[in-house]
Amino acid sequence: RTHPKIKIEKIKTFNENEFYFCKIEKPELILTGDARLKIKDKNKTSLFIEGPYELLKLLYDILPNWKNKP
Repeated sequence: RTHPKIKIEKIKTFNENEFYFCKIEKPELILTGDARLKIKDKNKTSLFIEGPYELLKLLYDILPNWKNKP
């Protein structure tokens, strides 16, 4: 389930069953006033998560525990 203020952007051919992230970048502020988190997998496929900075910072702190895991 996704938080109502979180928006996830991915390419049309994105397959979540094959996405095992290996790199996560710090949340960056964007022009809308929210922040954006960029996550990449080993094939350089990117997933973007937009939302309040505080929520994305929390994800940034937690997600490294799941690196290269389903």
